[in-house]
Amino acid sequence: MAFRHYRPDVELPFTEQSAMEIVMREPRFSKGVQLVPQTWFNTYPGGNASAFLDREDENGLAGYAVRRGDFLIHFAGVPNRDRSLNDWTVMLGRMPKVWEELRLHSDITGDIAAFLEEHGSKEPETASE
Repeated sequence: MAFRHYRPDVELPFTEQSAMEIVMREPRFSKGVQLVPQTWFNTYPGGNASAFLDREDENGLAGYAVRRGDFLIHFAGVPNRDRSLNDWTVMLGRMPKVWEELRLHSDITGDIAAFLEEHGSKEPETASE
């Protein structure tokens, strides 16, 4: 994101996340912003890869922790991130196909479909509008 180039004096405590928040609030872009639940794009490991593989239910999981069936895991702030990513990659390669076997803890596809049905997608306004 070029935010730092165009606005170098703005403090960004969470770098690209802070820049995105500022840009989303600007009148030029705010009408094209659609807020969705954080867990659709931004769950966190909530433990190590082995614990994820062995987990049979959601007991004790924080709301932000990844569940089988989620689409994306965010490894922000994870110590030894490279090692953790490798562990998760290896584990996921060994894991049964949870969608085919319906071994899900989470299935947000219906929520997303309902959201899009209700809200549709916003067409971005052009700069001249």
